[in-house]
Amino acid sequence: MDRHEKRLVKIRPAFTAGLRTLTDGLRLHDALFLFLGRSESRCHLALQTDQDPATIVSLEYSLLAEPLIKRDVLPAKLRINGSFFLYDEIDLASRNGHNAFTHSILFADGMYLRLRFSDVSVRLVEPLIHAPAAVSNRVTSRSA
Repeated sequence: MDRHEKRLVKIRPAFTAGLRTLTDGLRLHDALFLFLGRSESRCHLALQTDQDPATIVSLEYSLLAEPLIKRDVLPAKLRINGSFFLYDEIDLASRNGHNAFTHSILFADGMYLRLRFSDVSVRLVEPLIHAPAAVSNRVTSRSA
């Protein structure tokens, strides 16, 4: 068991139901990053699993702080074209009886995301219709 796995065992009793769903059996490694958005004190992250059939994982965090987003944290020679979920860590800091969780995520293209939150909601969505490539490319280029 590595350092992070030991830490998860120790802090697991403080996990909310949503955080347990996120950490228990949800396989996000190699999931494709689709979307990161915000509405007031909530942050929305959407990923598409690489499993067959593909599933959209919708994560809605109740934020306690501004999201930290860094680009190019990996050396260029280690980056892969495409935002695929590589690695994540969850941690807990308790202050004055209040729990603050942190979810740190590294993507294959070198993007790093850190979210500080009180709870997370996890929804699995089965895609019914995919947007045509032209629409997907237009949405991506507008956000750049």
